[in-house]
Amino acid sequence: MNNRIALLFGLLAFSYAMISWIGSGADAAASPKVNLSVISTTLNEWEGEDIEIPDDTIQVMKAEQFINRLYRDALGREIQVHVANWSNKETISAAPHHPEICYPSAGWKIEDRRTTQITTAAGDIPIELILFQRGQTRVVTCHWFQVADVCFVSSNGFQRQRHRFWGKKFWPSTTKILISMAANSVGAAETRLKDFATLISNQLANEQG
Repeated sequence: MNNRIALLFGLLAFSYAMISWIGSGADAAASPKVNLSVISTTLNEWEGEDIEIPDDTIQVMKAEQFINRLYRDALGREIQVHVANWSNKETISAAPHHPEICYPSAGWKIEDRRTTQITTAAGDIPIELILFQRGQTRVVTCHWFQVADVCFVSSNGFQRQRHRFWGKKFWPSTTKILISMAANSVGAAETRLKDFATLISNQLANEQG
């Protein structure tokens, strides 16, 4: 038993040392290269308007910059878009404010989810679609995260590509893209969300320095 405990502590010490060493590869994240406010309020047939976020939500989010918009088309269909950017060291290797945490904490239940991809000006980007339900209301979200040209849907996805940033004193900032719409199933929302996600991604690609 003592040998097992010693081995366990040895593994924990090694893991902590490795995490500390990897984390020391970046002293801080660089300033955001993308000005999120330049994402157009007109995207093809969609017209958007900014929606205020409560102050307490802003304090919890701790993002350097963000946009929160509601887009409508001529038929009155609505898509909500939230894009945020973080440049502090604590979030560059994670997937901050993942919808699978934020929505359930607000009383939503995950009913279905699917990982797919979109083809954009920046190449193929993985996205995750999640169906949430609260009471009789259902929404489908589409999200992904970006660190420079690395795109992922969860912190595990970033960890698999983290080595690309080792040795750099400053790492790029983290951008979260979250798109949502009312729908009864993932399948019913998939095409529209993927099309809209492509529009947003192309805007970000055009503005990235």
